[in-house]
Amino acid sequence: MKQALKGYIALSLLCMQLASCSSSLDVISDYDKGANFSNYRTYGIDEFSTPEELSTENKERILTAVRSEMLKKGFTESTLPDMLVHVSAIFHYEESVPTSRDYYSYGGVFRPYVWGNGAGVTAYTTYDVKNYIDGSLIIDIGDAETQRLLWEGIGNKEIYREMVDPVSEIPEAVKKIMASFPPDR
Repeated sequence: MKQALKGYIALSLLCMQLASCSSSLDVISDYDKGANFSNYRTYGIDEFSTPEELSTENKERILTAVRSEMLKKGFTESTLPDMLVHVSAIFHYEESVPTSRDYYSYGGVFRPYVWGNGAGVTAYTTYDVKNYIDGSLIIDIGDAETQRLLWEGIGNKEIYREMVDPVSEIPEAVKKIMASFPPDR
């Protein structure tokens, strides 16, 4: 139960944080420069690779957002598609420990003289431990016949809190990831 709750929170965090405020969604994409995307008209959802942490609701929200973006771009879902869309979500639990040092001085030290015994110079180090999830949503689009990768978009975000509104944040993240697809249209 505890593991399932941790997973749900992680997935919710990934999806919500992909579009929310703590750190921005970093998006990169790449494509096969030799592919002629105007030859493709249909697509099918190939697979969704996801960790246990992703809830069924958020998985469906992601798939719905991908379908919506493909439709907006003029592609039709088909059982005999030209392209296959593969979606993956990845979570890594991370810990950051930034430090800062504060110096306090009682007395003074000026070269070459010392007054006040030169004593009382102290330093305090402050540690601030931050736990976060490094989440990635990867959308791969490949040729259905040759199984060749045509386009890939990756959204990555450091997640510090749960999503406020996954219903609107997930589609916004998917839209941002798929903004450069298809590259020649």
